[in-house]
Amino acid sequence: MASIAKSSGGSVRVFFYDKAGRRKAIHLGRVSDDTAEGICRKIERFLNAQILGEEPTRNDSEWLGSSGLRKKFVAVGLVEPLPADTKAEIPTLEAFIRSYIERRASKVKPASVTVWTQVEQNLKDLMPKGIRLDEITVGHAKDFHEALKAKGMQKSTISKRIGFCRQFVNDAVDRELITKNPFVSVKAPRPKMKSNTFVTRSTIERIMDRMFIPEPKVEHHEERGIRECPIFPEVMRELLDAKELNDAKDNPSEFVVDADAYRAAANTPSGWKNANLRTQFLKLLAKADIEPWPRLFHSMRASRQTELTESFPSHVVCSWLGNSEEVAKDHYLLLTDEHFKKASELVINPTQQGQKPCDKSDAAGGTQGARKERVPQGKRRKKGGFRQLLLVLEAEDKGFEPSTGFPAPDFESGS
Repeated sequence: MASIAKSSGGSVRVFFYDKAGRRKAIHLGRVSDDTAEGICRKIERFLNAQILGEEPTRNDSEWLGSSGLRKKFVAVGLVEPLPADTKAEIPTLEAFIRSYIERRASKVKPASVTVWTQVEQNLKDLMPKGIRLDEITVGHAKDFHEALKAKGMQKSTISKRIGFCRQFVNDAVDRELITKNPFVSVKAPRPKMKSNTFVTRSTIERIMDRMFIPEPKVEHHEERGIRECPIFPEVMRELLDAKELNDAKDNPSEFVVDADAYRAAANTPSGWKNANLRTQFLKLLAKADIEPWPRLFHSMRASRQTELTESFPSHVVCSWLGNSEEVAKDHYLLLTDEHFKKASELVINPTQQGQKPCDKSDAAGGTQGARKERVPQGKRRKKGGFRQLLLVLEAEDKGFEPSTGFPAPDFESGS
């Protein structure tokens, strides 16, 4: 454990015993008690990591790099010294990204490498030429973000590319090439579920085709890659109709999608990426005289998840569709016109929920179903005031909007 000692002049030192049992001290000068306690806790964490043979956490490493105390930590043996010519050994951003992709290419899907290469090209085009990792500032990162927006990219695409930049540079922090990641300060909010559009079932029935959706993104995770999902009746009906038409052919196909071009496109390392599904889907929409909605496929998935959640527990639906309840809540579940319609019916027809509607005897002051009236603060409740108002309104058949000039009940006088 580390301890704090303060001299009569206010100078602070932190004492601790290293892993060899030797007493060491770091002189902090005149600092506040809170600052001294914070540094003391940091020293203890670095010491524990050293004793356990572990690397300091990323946050602690970043703090040390920006605190100005690194030389003092090196002097007492808490961290290893940096090479004498560190600046010359730090690679350029372009060289580091290329090495990162080459190191990781065999461990991820080819589609991921394709996206990384796109981000690599963006960085190469939009960041200063030949900039080293340690020269990148928060300003550079924010300028890069603005440049992506100027290219007209969708918010979701920009968010993903900034996320990959953070991922790349985090690896440089982990390797202690730099002490902090400037892309962490770039705020690129992801689009929320409101960017989706609810697609009605009747619309889909007019244009529906059959598709199989694999799990290439997560197949490298344990017990992922193939998810089990029921075949719903409306889908089964279409499949059976398609099978009947297929069986009537001279040379029936064993595939649901009987188009060589689509299967060939799907069986490449990029999967369905180049299968041209969007173009064909837009043609189907045009034939059905339907105006395309935003985010064609994403909106349909969000619509189906919203429908299923009305009938099944959320965790069950998420298992079928391959996402989490948190992701579904933030990006998929939608508000529909049917929700508002059901809510309005509940208000108009309270008996649907087992409630007893108010009858004339209740409105006239009867005891059954009666509620206590709220009296304005400082006023005294008198008998008959509200009852008299209801009786007059009923007699005039005006509801709660009496004719102009009708006097309001006087709670003081009871009239």
